[in-house]
Amino acid sequence: MVKTPSDEGETELGDLARSVIDNLGTLLGQQIDLLRAEVRREFTRAAGAAQTMAAGSGLVVMGGALSGLACVHLLHRFTRLPLWMCYGAVAGVCGTAGAACLESGRKQFAQMQLVPPPQTAEALVENLAWLKEQASAITS
Repeated sequence: MVKTPSDEGETELGDLARSVIDNLGTLLGQQIDLLRAEVRREFTRAAGAAQTMAAGSGLVVMGGALSGLACVHLLHRFTRLPLWMCYGAVAGVCGTAGAACLESGRKQFAQMQLVPPPQTAEALVENLAWLKEQASAITS
């Protein structure tokens, strides 16, 4: 069989289309890998924020229960304020410190971006632009 110029063009077009499809498959695989990595990183950040909030909660409880008793009696001894007033002062200090820790953890949670992860979204835009270029090259 003798190849005509139109057969060669169709072969080149077919090879180009196969190449684009192969590259698209590789690109999609890399896109999925990037998405997984970003989601994993955001969940790690979420775990860190949760630990900070747990520490803040623990400080509120432990500070109020254990060292609070000692501080109350120390304050009562040196100031001769009524014992109830000493309890209130120490509870206020412990509650303020715990609230600051909770606020810090809340801010860390607020900074997280789970959907869509920024690097994946940026790479997806670049990949779509590349794909449009490849498609226009095939049709030209």
